[in-house]
Amino acid sequence: MFHRQTSYATPIISNLVRTWVKVLALLLFVAGGSTPLLAQIPGLPKEPYGIDNLDLVVGNGEGSDNFRIALQWDWFQRTTPNRQWTILASLAPNYSVFNGETRADGVTAKLRDVGLTPVFTLIPNRFAGGWATPYVEAGIGLHYLTEKNVGFKSFSTNFQFGDHIGIGAYFGRKNAYKVGYIFQHLSNGGIDAPNPGINFHMISMGFKLR
Repeated sequence: MFHRQTSYATPIISNLVRTWVKVLALLLFVAGGSTPLLAQIPGLPKEPYGIDNLDLVVGNGEGSDNFRIALQWDWFQRTTPNRQWTILASLAPNYSVFNGETRADGVTAKLRDVGLTPVFTLIPNRFAGGWATPYVEAGIGLHYLTEKNVGFKSFSTNFQFGDHIGIGAYFGRKNAYKVGYIFQHLSNGGIDAPNPGINFHMISMGFKLR
């Protein structure tokens, strides 16, 4: 007897469309009142085109070390009506190397990850111009893993969504550097099972290129 195989193309497309519609809606909302990146906001990158920052990230999660390099293109920024906060929107292509521990079944999960993540950073303006400027950030992006075994986890798809939140501070002359903590969750959003998800705790160091 033949069994009809379930096609996952439709749910994959559906999840992608829903996710990016939400991201696009948020981007359009923020961009509606945005100011040019050339605006004189102390301590922030001001070049509207080209790569603005380079981030080096290292972390660990559930049996796997994560080493990442990420570029950052600052898209636009908006000051809140009370002028107490600046919202910075960026697009961050990233490349990661996962080095997993050897599991009980003898599998050592070593893989590569290519991702693209829109990131929103919230910066309090009252610290602008000081020796350090704190920030919080959040992002949701798309990731493609070269293998399906990540640390102690086994996934059903190479495609994953990556959500993260972070906190840190800009520092140095003209706030040219930043250091922060990032919590990231990877999962396929229920596209296919199993979908165990995996969490990473990471430390990032950023360098301003412009």
